[in-house]
Amino acid sequence: YPDPGVTTWSLKTLIAQPLTIPNNKTILVFVPASLNIQQNITVDPVTAANSGLMFILKAGSNSNPDLAGNLYIDRPVIRLDGVYVFPGILNDTYSLTGSTSIQLTGYGSLIGISNSTLGLNRTYNNVSLTAPAEMWHYQPKYLKMYQNFLSGPRFSWKELPPQ
Repeated sequence: YPDPGVTTWSLKTLIAQPLTIPNNKTILVFVPASLNIQQNITVDPVTAANSGLMFILKAGSNSNPDLAGNLYIDRPVIRLDGVYVFPGILNDTYSLTGSTSIQLTGYGSLIGISNSTLGLNRTYNNVSLTAPAEMWHYQPKYLKMYQNFLSGPRFSWKELPPQ
């Protein structure tokens, strides 16, 4: 895997345009506040094995929702690829416009790291009533892709000279 590009975005990040991660591109984004996703985020479906995206949100102030590390997904979003680590709430019907009966599909993971609300509020009204409103496809490639950033040895050692 290529080394991830690392970036930090500003407070209350807003993704207002569709975002597609191209071939052989891995991106790790640290967001020091909440993240509002208004458009689809897609990892290149042709070469998805070598591409990836991870957002790590940081909790700031619980009294200010813009700083609480919340993950807001607007109603029109139907595709959300990547890994999203958030300490606040998740709300997948955040915007007031649009239908809540649209299926949301993701390839990756949603990882809540607190006991905050997990708001999966969509009500997908398909004809057969067998498809879920929110569907995530686990992608084990992310474990390997970001292992150098997310793990490290929990011990250290050094060789001592003979006594």
